[in-house]
Amino acid sequence: MIPITRAPRGAARFFFAAILCFVPLVQAQPASELKLIPLPREVHPARLLSLGHGILVRVGSRDAEDRFTAEDLRTTLKERGIPRRASGPVVELLRTNTASGRALLAAAHLSFDPAMHDEGYVILPRAHGLAVIAATPAGLFYGAQTVKQLVINGGYGDNGKDAQLHTATIQTATIKDWPALPHRGLDDDLSRGPVPTLAFQERQVRTLAAFKLNIYSPYFEHTLQYAASPLIAPPGGSMSPADVVELVHYAAKYHVTVVPEQEAFGHLHHVLKYEQFSALGETPHGQVLSPVQPGSLALIKQWFTQIAQQFPSPWVHIGADETNELGKGQTKDLVAQRGLDQVYVDFLTQIHGVIQPTGKRILFWGDLAWHNPDLVAALPKDMIGVPWVYDAKPNFDKYIEPFNRAGMEVWVAPGVNNWRRVYPDSNIGLVNIQHFVRDGQRLGAKGMLNTVWNDDGEGIFDEDWYGVLFGAAASWQPGESSIPQFQASYGAVFH
Repeated sequence: MIPITRAPRGAARFFFAAILCFVPLVQAQPASELKLIPLPREVHPARLLSLGHGILVRVGSRDAEDRFTAEDLRTTLKERGIPRRASGPVVELLRTNTASGRALLAAAHLSFDPAMHDEGYVILPRAHGLAVIAATPAGLFYGAQTVKQLVINGGYGDNGKDAQLHTATIQTATIKDWPALPHRGLDDDLSRGPVPTLAFQERQVRTLAAFKLNIYSPYFEHTLQYAASPLIAPPGGSMSPADVVELVHYAAKYHVTVVPEQEAFGHLHHVLKYEQFSALGETPHGQVLSPVQPGSLALIKQWFTQIAQQFPSPWVHIGADETNELGKGQTKDLVAQRGLDQVYVDFLTQIHGVIQPTGKRILFWGDLAWHNPDLVAALPKDMIGVPWVYDAKPNFDKYIEPFNRAGMEVWVAPGVNNWRRVYPDSNIGLVNIQHFVRDGQRLGAKGMLNTVWNDDGEGIFDEDWYGVLFGAAASWQPGESSIPQFQASYGAVFH
């Protein structure tokens, strides 16, 4: 670490004057032309500064998370060919509880509203660069991610043999920003198709965080290793306990929570196909656990006890979607007596009972809101309903309102429409995300889980970023996010 000493005032004035001599000004871009994902709530562009002499990132605290944010920003700038030099513009990372942070906000006549506290930030132009100000490590981190997008890399002009290298620049601006939804995530299918390497998952986490998503939810049917059930997930095609520890630790540095989704009702064919577990199936060689088999709850308890120990997330996701075989086998008589949806609700309530001692809140797919919205109220109130609908519908109120009427928290789950095709259908996916997240915000949803599915194993995740990033924009930006605005920014920002 380089020690910092205080220079005399005259020396400081000379130092900053010298910096200004090396920071040529370029004409600023209009706010409408800035390429940013997500688009901040308030943006007022100022001067465009040359980075021909490099850039310097300074952090105003000794907090380990703030220092990680500074190093993450430095690393990104270095990867983009911008050297770390004191003669270039300065990006200063400050907290609202510091004298410098308070003074800069006061000078700009800006208040740090209560809604901004958890993840909001302010960016202010300074004579020699930018200041990023936030109340929390997460807010400072998200401000730094915006700074990355304010840097415009140089390149060669299209002048044939006379092409000249343009100098990288940084757009200074006054920005005030905070998220519309507190929980913004991606549900990633790790059970159909290849299981990604840990290095690939870490790249996913870095990218999600760069666009202000704060949840990564890996989806497991049979690809999470359990000590008490080693047959389910053999090594080589599953996540080991060591992988989980590494991923959780890595993600936390980027303010991303890993929320495991272990299917606990349907989608379990690759568990039930083994003789050891086949008696638990609703139908022979099927994919649904039978609620009338005591071993079903015992297996679920075993799984989620281990999950609770490995994943510090306050939430776990039990899936529970598409239980189409229910009532066609072992529960046929029970369903005839009580009704299909009541048997479903009873089993979800039992699952809640075995997981509740772990202290985790339970997310579940909201199929019940389609089939019998009145029965949603029979579920435990601390469960979180996650309605999933993937069509480009004009309105999604009827999928959200049953959970509101029941007094339950709700997260919405749109999708990038990548399943059962070679490349995602963004004509459907983007409108689905746009309208579903808009309606979720209006009706008080607390979160969004965008989804990618590899139903037939043909999905390549790097094809999905277009829809994933629009989900990031839609869940951070208030109201209905503009698809044309996102499209105009995507290439420049992501590629």
